[in-house]
Amino acid sequence: MDGRLLVTKFYIPQSRASLVRRERLLEQLDQGLRAGHHLTLIAAPAGFGKTTLVTDWLRSTERHVAWISLDEVDNDPVSFFTVLIAALQQVQSGLGEHAQQLLRLPQPPSLSALCVTLINDITAAALDLTLVLDDYHAITDPGLQQAVGFFIERLPPSLHVLITTRELPDLPLARLRVRNQITEIHEHDLRFTLAEAREFFQHTIPLELSAHAVETLQTRTEGWIAGLQLAGLALQSGRIDAEAFVATFAGSDRYVVDYLLSEVLQRQPAAICDFLRQTSVLDRLNASICDALTERTDSQPTLHQLETANVFLIPLDNQREWYRYNRLFAEFLRSTLTADETRRLNLNAMYWYEANGYLRPAIQHALAGSATNDAVRLVGLAADSTLHAGEIVTLAHWLNALPESSVRADFELCVYKGWVSMLTSDIETAHAYADAAEVVVKAADQRGRLLLLRGYLALADHNPQTVIDYATAALQTFGQSQPVWRMTALWVLAEGEERSGHLTRMINSLNEARQLGSTLGTQMFTVVIDSFLASALNEQGQRAEAVTICEQSLARLGGTAEQSSPVAAVLYARLALLLYEANQLDAANAHCTRLETLSEEFLSQELNQLAQGIRARLLASDHKAASALNMLDSLTKSVEQSHLSDSGWLVAEAINIRLRRGDLDSTQAWADRVRWSAVETLQWLEIDEYAAYARCLIALERWTEARDWLARLEKFAHERELRRLLLTIYLLQAIAADRTNDHARARERLTLALAIAAPEAYFRAFLDEGESLLRMLPAVRHLEPRFIDQVLNAALGLQPSTRETADSLIEPLSDRELEVLRLIAAGLSNAEIADRLFIAEGTVKRHINHIYGKLAVGSRTQAVARSRELGLLETEL
Repeated sequence: MDGRLLVTKFYIPQSRASLVRRERLLEQLDQGLRAGHHLTLIAAPAGFGKTTLVTDWLRSTERHVAWISLDEVDNDPVSFFTVLIAALQQVQSGLGEHAQQLLRLPQPPSLSALCVTLINDITAAALDLTLVLDDYHAITDPGLQQAVGFFIERLPPSLHVLITTRELPDLPLARLRVRNQITEIHEHDLRFTLAEAREFFQHTIPLELSAHAVETLQTRTEGWIAGLQLAGLALQSGRIDAEAFVATFAGSDRYVVDYLLSEVLQRQPAAICDFLRQTSVLDRLNASICDALTERTDSQPTLHQLETANVFLIPLDNQREWYRYNRLFAEFLRSTLTADETRRLNLNAMYWYEANGYLRPAIQHALAGSATNDAVRLVGLAADSTLHAGEIVTLAHWLNALPESSVRADFELCVYKGWVSMLTSDIETAHAYADAAEVVVKAADQRGRLLLLRGYLALADHNPQTVIDYATAALQTFGQSQPVWRMTALWVLAEGEERSGHLTRMINSLNEARQLGSTLGTQMFTVVIDSFLASALNEQGQRAEAVTICEQSLARLGGTAEQSSPVAAVLYARLALLLYEANQLDAANAHCTRLETLSEEFLSQELNQLAQGIRARLLASDHKAASALNMLDSLTKSVEQSHLSDSGWLVAEAINIRLRRGDLDSTQAWADRVRWSAVETLQWLEIDEYAAYARCLIALERWTEARDWLARLEKFAHERELRRLLLTIYLLQAIAADRTNDHARARERLTLALAIAAPEAYFRAFLDEGESLLRMLPAVRHLEPRFIDQVLNAALGLQPSTRETADSLIEPLSDRELEVLRLIAAGLSNAEIADRLFIAEGTVKRHINHIYGKLAVGSRTQAVARSRELGLLETEL
């Protein structure tokens, strides 16, 4: 909404000095505040004085107040929170700024994450604040209602929310009641008592009515304030016999409003009556637009006259420029218009709003006036800014309100319909409108947004090269005057480049997008880019630089509130993984714990899955393999069911742990099932599984396959400058060479690995490969003595005590390996062990080799002796 109109939503309606003071209700409101209730709910049909009660109560409060008059356009979640934050900033400049920046991200976070960030902002401000949401019944979007409920349940003590509504909202009222966190005022509370009715007719609408007449009106209206007010206005003209009017006043049926409003309208001069009817199509009115609709020039004094006469006109600012009618009164006035009058007045309103630069209300009136061509033109003008503001629901509402044929005939609208469909996960419809746009495109310079849409859709179709082609073509059409579209195109291009494994290009695209983001003042977007940059740099073997970027980004976020945002959560995840690589496990654990806390606060399934994956890796490093595997197996199922992210890295993590435990049966079954070596084209997103597959081939002693597969991976990594992947490949090649007695090649591969690992402190790359790698390091110590000493010392430091036990092993023996070990101690041959355990003799040999590696021995006798030292064999078999 235009800023000039937006401020009218924040104006607290003035309460009249002559109103009836409702002390019993004011005390109830005070009590709720003193009790620390989160919410005050005032729910009753129209005309029960909800807003008047609140404005009267606010006159005596010392708290800061943020007021929002809600209407249907606020049903868009992004629009709602944009307005809410703007209202807060009327109280304190900058309040909610970090939540505001999240709304400006190309892909805003979940509403729960947004709410938590906003709550943190409010908590940090330490203001005693009451937030009033007036006319909350206008909010009907289920997702938005759920977010508001989430927000209210987690309010800091300094914030109190007050809602006025015509109907009970879809909020967690039952939970709030059980927790004693809600004050409720309903229709029966708001009805005027007889005493209040007497005061009303004595002071608010001064009339000389008998006690009997007042009692009759109070009884027949059942204390309905609007009914009493309308009756009073009808009687004020003096042309009606009061006693006769009261005597014939019919019942308490709400249809009485039509009669009473008719009476009020008929008592007005013809010019005033016409003015009221003609301006009733407006949600907000000022003198200029009223002049346009009524074709007169005296609207300003007329508005002042209506306000003075108390004819249901409410000022929306202190300058008395903008007004609105009482909702009930406006609904009645509109019901008196003919269809032709409604259309003509809406068109006149549309012309005025457009001429004065208010596109959104112009669109509303174009749609209300069935002016399809004008609506198409106006939506086309407003769509760009609405889309980039993230107000997808609003844009979808406009497009859905237009005839399908009109949308399909307009290139711009086809493209925007495609974007809206894609952003709401309706991929099929998005493709359909992209195709429709191709039919009506007229000029090459129009194609940028369509090309970018095609690129975005290719992301959903997992086709990275197509993403790159479309995004690159789109960039060529966006000039410097379209920085937001350029930034979006660079973001999509970077996504495609990442998925294809071209990280150098990805980094270049991200840096350009980052520069544009800084120019546009989108700090949160810059931080998001930093998190992706850090990940890309680490894959290129620049771990230290990646850590620096993450730490600088967190520092830029500043205080506690900022560092508790969903954007910060991603940085904590990146840092946890980067510090794990350097074997800084305490720091990695701390960042993982912070991530876990934020994922719970935000109710973010995606962040929770990321946190659990990191936690599983940390558990495994702490010799808690069983716990890690349980977590990974459960998490993999959850990820596959949610479709939020790829589960491949989790599967790979579990395979790596099982290999370290000597579980050859399940890992062999996995390797035989996936058969990665048979794939024609390697994919960047699968590299974790590729590395795990290579480990399986080595463990299974499929040496030719292992060499060929690692050579293929090496070529892939070299072409894309994936130095972190190269480090893993070199280490696995060294292990394979050593196991096949090619010690010269093993040393050559270790030399290459150390050149990558030592400068960047990639300690876990060595530690996680286990004893089969660690036992080779003394032979190459002269190459990087400090680094290798640190690796070996870290390996020794994994022991829980100086006394050697089974827990001293870097890799524990699996259950099957323990069985084989006991049978070796009993003197059985390989063939006898195979018969006893019903496995192949070759499998027995592999188990024995693993036992030798884990115990750091070279013979059966040494294995038995070492096992007894460690307590693995208590008695001889």
